[in-house]
Amino acid sequence: MRSTKLPSWSKRLLGLVPVPIPPNVFAVDERRLRYARFGRPGVRFDLEDYQEVDLEHDLFARGPLGGPLHDPERFRSVLVGMQGLIPETETEASLILPDSWLRLAIVDGDELPRSDSSREKVLRWKLQRTVPFRVEELRIRGVDIDSGARTGGESRVLLGFALETLLRQLEGVFEGRGIHLGFVCNESLALLSGVQDALRDVALGAVVNISAGGYSLTFLLRGEPILHRFKALPQLSGDHPPAGMVEKDLQLTNLYLREQLPEATVGRILLIGPSQLEARWLEWLKNAFDLPVFAVRPENVPLAHAGDGAPFQDIVTMLGAARQEMQ
Repeated sequence: MRSTKLPSWSKRLLGLVPVPIPPNVFAVDERRLRYARFGRPGVRFDLEDYQEVDLEHDLFARGPLGGPLHDPERFRSVLVGMQGLIPETETEASLILPDSWLRLAIVDGDELPRSDSSREKVLRWKLQRTVPFRVEELRIRGVDIDSGARTGGESRVLLGFALETLLRQLEGVFEGRGIHLGFVCNESLALLSGVQDALRDVALGAVVNISAGGYSLTFLLRGEPILHRFKALPQLSGDHPPAGMVEKDLQLTNLYLREQLPEATVGRILLIGPSQLEARWLEWLKNAFDLPVFAVRPENVPLAHAGDGAPFQDIVTMLGAARQEMQ
């Protein structure tokens, strides 16, 4: 059975040049550089290769949106080493960034202007009213969300924004090694594509992503994102996450969702994250939203072979990026 066609908002949010998205995916954060390649011999995908290398702890500057590379040459050396582990020479790839580096926002507004310059001005104006960042330092991209998924006829725009300096550095290092990045997204956006089949039979669903830097909740109404929240909380990577803070935030999110969509009922919530945190998160989410929550399992994603020892959460996220064009 052919998988559901991906919505237009999911394609090339922050890529510079539109190219067909290849099955090669890199992912980087302040701790690791990862690579995955997927094949599709049938209706499901195969993980053909997975590589992971650790990064020096001070390679990136620290900040609320991440930070630039202190020394791009050091990152280039790591990429050179990883290329030596990859059997085939890759010239095009996608790149996944942490949710804390590449933020998402959904804003109300009229249809965006057609011209690129006018469009960017409007996006920056909208974003400046929404987030506490210096918008002149950001790269901003936006896509209209399908009006068929909304109520009341209001226009909505999915915005993605990240530090321009950081993006240019990463793109420059990859280009210098002969790899063109045609698609750049964050973990949450990639995950929506990775697990979309598990939500296609519900009108309103949600995906919760737990990472070392925090957690995100993305709600989708008939396949289109209507609410995205990211909470930076590095303490989640420890053995004792701050339960009270998390539970309060989840309850506030539920209240806000009910105010925005009083007639809608959440049909399913999917959770993906470290196994040691899974049980408490399932309980927190169940208590906050008063419905069962399901942890993502291999049978929920179109993956025939996940590889031996490859982290499942990483693979599902990277599959989502590769899946953008492998339909």
